[in-house]
Amino acid sequence: MEQALSTKRSPGGDAPLPPLPSGRIVAFGYLMAETTVHLGGDVVRGGEVVVQIASQSGGSAANIAADLVQHGLPARFIGHVGDDLTGASLVDDFERSGGETALVRRGRTASVITLVDPDGERSFLTDYGDGNNVKPSDVAESWLDDAALCVLVSYSLFSDAYDAAAALMELANNRGIPIALDASSALELVGFGVMRYRRLLALYKPQVVFLNEREARALELDADDPESWFDGPAVTVIHQGPNPAIALVPGKAPIVAPAARVARVIDTTGAGDAFAAGFIGAWLSGATARTALEAGHRLAAQVVQVAGARITKDGIPDNDMPTLPFEAADRLRLALG
Repeated sequence: MEQALSTKRSPGGDAPLPPLPSGRIVAFGYLMAETTVHLGGDVVRGGEVVVQIASQSGGSAANIAADLVQHGLPARFIGHVGDDLTGASLVDDFERSGGETALVRRGRTASVITLVDPDGERSFLTDYGDGNNVKPSDVAESWLDDAALCVLVSYSLFSDAYDAAAALMELANNRGIPIALDASSALELVGFGVMRYRRLLALYKPQVVFLNEREARALELDADDPESWFDGPAVTVIHQGPNPAIALVPGKAPIVAPAARVARVIDTTGAGDAFAAGFIGAWLSGATARTALEAGHRLAAQVVQVAGARITKDGIPDNDMPTLPFEAADRLRLALG
C-alpha cells in the first residue's frame, strides 16, 4: 500500500471554498469503453484462468460527469468519441442517464482493459484509438454555455490533445468560468515535466487541483511545507485512498478529513474520479472544504465496493452494457494469448 503523504496535524480544520456560479458541470476528455477483468489466478500463456468481467462506459472525465449525473446534478461531457458502433453505444449510455454531450466524433473510440490480480494490483491494456485527436479548432464556445465549472483531466495535457485542452482553459478563463484539474498520473507528470506542470497551474489558475499521494510526491508537494504549495490554484486536494484526504488553501493550515470506512474493497478503478465527483457535488451545493472532502470520501467508498468504475445513485454497479464488449473482447483475447 502507498505510504500516506505526511501531515503533522490531526484530522480537523476547515475553510470556505470559492463560490461557484449556478449552472452545470462541464467535463472535457474522451469517452472510452472500459472492461475490468478480475483474475482468479495467474495468467499462463496458452492456458486458461477463471475471471469475472465487467464492461461499461469510461474515461476519467466521463466518469466524473457520469457520477454527478447519477446523483442528480447537471453535467455535460465534452470532447472526443469515435465515429463507430462502440462510440454510439457510449454516447447513448451517457445521455440515457440524463447527461448532455457536445462531442467531436472522429475515428476510433478509445478503450481500456483493466486486469485486477487476486491481490488487487491493477494493470492496464489501453488502446487510445483517436481519443486524443481533438484540435483547438474543435473547441466551441457553446461547450461552456451555462457552465458552473469546467473539469479537465491532465491526460489531455499529456497527449496530442494538449493544444485543445489549453484552448479550452483559456476560453474558460476569458469567460470567468472556474476550472477544476485532475493530475491524472504520477508517471505522466514526470514525463511532462514537474516545473512545466507547475507553470501551467500558475498560468491557468484552476480553482481546484485533485491529486493522489503519488502525484503529489511527483510534483514535490509537501502538505506540511507551504513553500512547496502550488502557485495558482485556490484549493489543492490530495486524496489518499484509505488514508485521510487533505485540502490545502493558501493562508490556512492543511484541512484533514479521515476516509470513510469500507468493509471490503473489490476494485479501486474509478475511485479517484468518484472522489472528485463527490467533492465537486458538495462544492456546487455550497459546502466548505472539509465537508467536500468528506463527500468525496463517501462516494469513493461506494465505488471501491463494486466491480467497475461507476455506480448508480442506488449503489448498484453501472456495468450492464451488453453492446460494448464485442470490440473490447477481441483485444482481450489477443492480450491473454
